[in-house]
Amino acid sequence: MRICGVFLLLLSLPALQSCSTTSTVSQLYEMADRREVDAELWQAAVQSDDNEQRTTALRLLGRIGGDPVVDLLLPSLQHERPEIRLEAAFALGISGSVNAIAPLHARLAEESNAEVASAIWLALANLAAPRLQSQLVDAWDHEPEQQQTLAQAAAFLWAYHRDKLQQLDRGLVNRLMQAARSDNVALASNSAAALARVRKESGAFRRHILIDTLKNAPVERSRQLLLKVLGANSDAVGDAFLRDILAGKAYRDTPPSDAERAEAAAALVARLDDKALTTFIQAMKDEPSWSVRALAFQSLSAEQVERLRAELQAHIEAVPADRAVLMPILQPIEFRDETEEPAKATADYHDVRKASGTQIRLSTNRGDIDIELLPQAPYTAANFLELVGKGYYNGTVFHRVIPNFVAQGGDPSGRGDGGPGYRIREELSRLPHERGYIGMATAGKDTAGSQFFFNTERNPHLDWHYTVFAKVMRGEDIMMALQQGDTIVSAKVLDKR
Repeated sequence: MRICGVFLLLLSLPALQSCSTTSTVSQLYEMADRREVDAELWQAAVQSDDNEQRTTALRLLGRIGGDPVVDLLLPSLQHERPEIRLEAAFALGISGSVNAIAPLHARLAEESNAEVASAIWLALANLAAPRLQSQLVDAWDHEPEQQQTLAQAAAFLWAYHRDKLQQLDRGLVNRLMQAARSDNVALASNSAAALARVRKESGAFRRHILIDTLKNAPVERSRQLLLKVLGANSDAVGDAFLRDILAGKAYRDTPPSDAERAEAAAALVARLDDKALTTFIQAMKDEPSWSVRALAFQSLSAEQVERLRAELQAHIEAVPADRAVLMPILQPIEFRDETEEPAKATADYHDVRKASGTQIRLSTNRGDIDIELLPQAPYTAANFLELVGKGYYNGTVFHRVIPNFVAQGGDPSGRGDGGPGYRIREELSRLPHERGYIGMATAGKDTAGSQFFFNTERNPHLDWHYTVFAKVMRGEDIMMALQQGDTIVSAKVLDKR
């Protein structure tokens, strides 16, 4: 029995209230992890005067999701306190229920708090609200302070709901293209990220505008993403521009970075015929940057791989360091259906929450990366800590490293389809997928297990969709140097912060 039960009569009133809140919050976390909706208990929690209890209940209801939770969430969307409305908007946005769309629109029309309004825009995009593209355009012109959020909303909409849209709004594309050359890092990056989601849309982009934007975009992350767009909309002039970048020729005040050269190489791959591609692959033997070689090979289509199998095999012989990148391409596997694995039993939240704040050292063949487990995802953090304690990650490899995106590991099979034999539930939050933040890899809702990924760049389209459970505290340079096939030699717990 916990202290709340043992010393109940000895506690002062404030202590009793704190004890009661702790007990209720624990119960809420455990029910949310089991995906249970006890309407009476949740109703009391979302109406509580205790701020922690109420905001926690809102966030957890959103994680459960579905139509039944919407009625429990909606009253808090009208609460006088903005932090309550913020959590309600986020929860409705991840609920997956279209029943939340109309109330969110109604609230947006009268919302005066900028942070809450931002959450509502993202929620509407996440739910694929009808006619949202034109509404984003209108807001872009009348609410310039929201443009950073509006760009991310476009990224959400186009990344996850393109199939629900009849066509792209060209006005929105044009505004995002202009914003991609902004010196505001978040605005430029979010805008380019949205454009990259629809880079293959026929007729949506013009090569000369893309090149002009690239030459005038001061934010490198924006340029990286715009190079993806150019690759899908290039011509002879665009190809020459991409070759110059790959060759390291300056198209701005300074030479292109290896990250930009990697994107140029990837863009060119789809543009070359087999003869030119054979020459290109042969030239990769002399390319000093692993990221350039890796992203180029990862961009090959299945048809190109089949036709050029001999050349790729020859490259492995010449550059053994690229074996880990090329073998999964040459011998693709059929992934298991992770939804068939049993859900991990829900642990006592009183024990689970102790994992938060724990620091873990991942010793790789390139050096040490120290990470800290975060309180926003307690069950995920506890699961990771448990696996570390079992030595589960020792000797595992980073089986999927995509330059300018993520470095993914945690699969004992080393192929990308392995795990601990069970699945854990998502714990989505408003934590960003910034460089150095660590997310859980999934194959759909509530299918995480042991695989995780480092965000090696800002990835705004992943926000609200993948559990962020840790962040890098030391060793970011090691994280950025990771290559596919690198090994976690050992994972061990350090002192708790």
